[in-house]
Amino acid sequence: MKKFITLTAAALALSCGSGSDTAKIDLIPIANGGNFGFADKEGKIVINPQFSAATLFRDGISLVRTGGSDAKYGFIDRDGKYLINPAYRQATIFSEGIAFVVSDNSAPQAIDKSGKSLFTLQQAEDVSIFKDGLASFSVIGDDGSKKWGFVDKDGKIVIQPQFSLVDMFSEGRCAVANDSGKWGYIDKSGKIVINPQFDQAGKFSGGTAIVNLSGKFGTIDDSGKYIVNPQFDGMYADGKMFMVNSGGRIGWADKSGKMKINPQFDDAYPFLGNDIAPVRSGGSWGYIDQDGKFRVNPQFEHASPFNGSVALVRSGSKTGMIDKKGNYVVNPQFDGVSADYFQYFLGRETATVVQTDYVNIGQIADRLRKDITATTFAGIDFSTKTPQVMEKFGKSASSYNMYSNDFYLVRNEQIGKAATLSFQMYQVPIVTRGYFNREIDPEGIPGGYAYNISLSGKAYGKGKEVFDALDGVFAGFTKSGNEYRKQYVSSGYNAEATLSGSYIQIVITPQRSENLATNY
Repeated sequence: MKKFITLTAAALALSCGSGSDTAKIDLIPIANGGNFGFADKEGKIVINPQFSAATLFRDGISLVRTGGSDAKYGFIDRDGKYLINPAYRQATIFSEGIAFVVSDNSAPQAIDKSGKSLFTLQQAEDVSIFKDGLASFSVIGDDGSKKWGFVDKDGKIVIQPQFSLVDMFSEGRCAVANDSGKWGYIDKSGKIVINPQFDQAGKFSGGTAIVNLSGKFGTIDDSGKYIVNPQFDGMYADGKMFMVNSGGRIGWADKSGKMKINPQFDDAYPFLGNDIAPVRSGGSWGYIDQDGKFRVNPQFEHASPFNGSVALVRSGSKTGMIDKKGNYVVNPQFDGVSADYFQYFLGRETATVVQTDYVNIGQIADRLRKDITATTFAGIDFSTKTPQVMEKFGKSASSYNMYSNDFYLVRNEQIGKAATLSFQMYQVPIVTRGYFNREIDPEGIPGGYAYNISLSGKAYGKGKEVFDALDGVFAGFTKSGNEYRKQYVSSGYNAEATLSGSYIQIVITPQRSENLATNY
């Protein structure tokens, strides 16, 4: 069952968040019976709970996820009708008129509000939403490291991937981290405008940004000069004030860093333009005014910032709504609220990043295609004697365990970024010359060979797709049963392949009646 969700002030401080007055929300994503729907501020259900996840409406559109084992993302309007059908494995919210979506075995794709494809970032590993006209994306280098850059709304790369970590653009600047983990700021051309020097760095808001140096938080102006020297254990911009953490207690300071409400609370949310803010004291939540005096005494299990004239509170494991006097306007009756509701009040959003699901399946088939001809495999055939096979692969008899039937000629050869291939011979012919004297038969021929393909990372779970791609390698295969077994007979040998989960084995043997394929 979903629960009322809060984010502690300590967590907020570490994020270098930037808060401001927020627009009011008229449709609240609530949970009942394990599913999300929407209620208005009078508690009336407007869209019945039916989704496994749901975000706030932004520009009249909400990102939702269907239920079940094959859950997919789509977008609905304020009547609960699909504007864009749930067909995506991953999706972001819409931001600046564009969302990023990922279909099965596909790269991130930008779409507009009609669902029309705008461009695809084929080589991207991650993509984040647009802010200030630019979206960040990452690529994986040959050394396995991840670097971030930015694209514009045409999909054109305007800042090449070069940063270890990035935030989002705001007021024409973006916090970025170098390989040493130090944060600075760039402009929209990618030029460093504030040198990397901070341990953390937040977004600019009103020409000011929160930064962390050696575990303490302060603020800088757009030239990088300190306005408030690093002195707090945490800091969060709250309109004309900062919510601060000092010694594990939460209070508020003005723009110069001077305390306005002494740190005394166990937890809190910012005012966000309201005249009262939720705080936790003595294990319960209540509301204080901007002088730090309680206006609603601590009594709730959790409490949210006010959304206009109402705020969400939890009592008895159920969520309801109160007015500014602490009276219920909607009795506790909901099981929970979407996390996106709280992120919104904190100047953040959920569902802002997608990862590619693309795997070059053809690359795996091409690797086998290099080996397989009508009469040979890996440059050998069934007349090739065992010593010759071993010599071709640079193996020696001394490396073979005489008490084993199998021998790997190739082990865990990397194919792309998500698959490995091994090639082995089995039923290796052995000559016994006395009880302790066994050696490979110099005239013997192995009983068969096997290719083993292991899938990992994004390829994990795509075994069937890879398996089906082998049709182009072993032409004439036929399927039978639920094992997706393929059988091929040509030029005196059989090949049988078996799929189980994300492991594929292709066994090649001389033509014979018995089944020598191993099921995994």
